[in-house]
Amino acid sequence: MDRRTLAPLAVEEIVLRLLRSEAAAAIRSAGAVTKAGARIQTAIAFMRRHLGRPLSVAEIAATST
Repeated sequence: MDRRTLAPLAVEEIVLRLLRSEAAAAIRSAGAVTKAGARIQTAIAFMRRHLGRPLSVAEIAATST
């Protein structure tokens, strides 16, 4: 087996072990921040693509859910 096959399995094992450890709460909250950050980046990209027209908050929010 090569790295491309084993690496994802190793990462998954590490994540599962960490989520079962005392560090689980910190890891979960870090994941939540990442998800929120991704939604914000999506909203910003949408606004940049549509700079030439008025946008509503509802329209921007709909693109990042």
